[in-house]
Amino acid sequence: MQALFKNKYLLLLLFGLTTSIIMVSCDKDEPGDKVDANKIELLSFGPSPALRGADLQFIGRNMDKVTEIVLPTNVKVTNFKSKAADKIVIVVPEETVDGLVTLKTPQGDIVTKSLLTISEPITIVGFSPANARPGATVTITGTYLNLIEQVVFATNKVVAKANFVSQTRDKIEVKVPVDAKSGKIAISNGMPSPIIVETETAFEVTLPAFTTLNPSPVKAGAVLTIVQTLI
Repeated sequence: MQALFKNKYLLLLLFGLTTSIIMVSCDKDEPGDKVDANKIELLSFGPSPALRGADLQFIGRNMDKVTEIVLPTNVKVTNFKSKAADKIVIVVPEETVDGLVTLKTPQGDIVTKSLLTISEPITIVGFSPANARPGATVTITGTYLNLIEQVVFATNKVVAKANFVSQTRDKIEVKVPVDAKSGKIAISNGMPSPIIVETETAFEVTLPAFTTLNPSPVKAGAVLTIVQTLI
């Protein structure tokens, strides 16, 4: 009964938590089980999604005996950032794509049961014009902007992908919301745990201002002329 309770508790814990480390094997050694001290075993790897050029780690037993890691598609890594019995760390090569990972060992290949996914390096190079009034079009340039689902102006004025003027891999055109304020512009891929990138400098919203009233003072029933300019 006690073991059953522990198993139910473990299931609830697993359903209630999320992690960027992919669990490959969740079996726990029970008292009395014999563990092969020489067996090479992968227990988990991550993070996934991973960034090209960032660290990717593999956790397990006897990992120091792994001779090569093959990332999708057939990207071979033998130059490990670090290598120990319990963990290997590598840098994700630029040519890596989504797919299964294979660990080459003297005991045979170990293939991950879960996919490694790659998160593209979304960046902002710049935007123009530096200032504009509400309703005007602002152009944002960068990399992998085709993955962007939202452009966010200060303060939290969201323009959804469906309302973009145009969108390509390296450029987004979007109209300034009527109630946007001056501040940095952010872009988001719209995922549950989103990638959010901000501009380095603030975008200035140009607002209309009254410059003259004629006549002044004005009498009741008279015609009032208001002249405004943009500041």
